[in-house]
Amino acid sequence: MRSTRLYSERTSCLVAAVIWQ
Repeated sequence: MRSTRLYSERTSCLVAAVIWQ
């Protein structure tokens, strides 16, 4: 489950970068 949280955080960062683009 710990991996899921880290993955979620990374995904959020990636999504934010795409949106900011």
